[in-house]
Amino acid sequence: YIGVSNFSGAQLVEALWAQDKNGFTKFKSVQPRYNLLYREAERELFPACLDQGVGAIVYSPQAGGFLLGKHRDFKVETSAGGRFSDDFKGVNFYKNTYWNEPAFNAMEQFLSIAEKYNVSPMALALKWVRSNPAVSSCIVGARTLEQIQQNLIAWEENVPMEAINSATTIGDNLWDTVPWKPQIHFNVTAHPQIRTQG
Repeated sequence: YIGVSNFSGAQLVEALWAQDKNGFTKFKSVQPRYNLLYREAERELFPACLDQGVGAIVYSPQAGGFLLGKHRDFKVETSAGGRFSDDFKGVNFYKNTYWNEPAFNAMEQFLSIAEKYNVSPMALALKWVRSNPAVSSCIVGARTLEQIQQNLIAWEENVPMEAINSATTIGDNLWDTVPWKPQIHFNVTAHPQIRTQG
């Protein structure tokens, strides 16, 4: 089996089309970033996955630890070693996406839900991601054995659907404020039938 990472829905469909046309082995999985506060994959990728029978193995389900409450004040600088520290090469994405007042407010509400239903934030974040029918599994980042063990325990933790639904509402309220910037990677010249639709 083969898969790809960070494809848009359009890229995935185009690749599958080319693979089918040429008799190549088709992608069986795609690896997108996906969590309660970053839901770009829902726009076009997940519908394409469900339509084409491709499994989504998502990464960053806990938003780089942000949903775990590691940072509680966006006015306070972070220490070295994490996703939000300047020594991390992907820091710009993480800060641009999560380091703002609306995201911090959403995170606090998320933590309150976890407390209300007596579940760990880690478990709620993982189960929320896994509740999407397009998601086959998720990848968690861990630097220590203890973190791996914590994630395994969280994966087995029972999380009520009411908690997941409440978290969804928080994510909806935040995500509705994010302007849709379509990822245009589709080579429409290769698919003339698509250009005539609509």
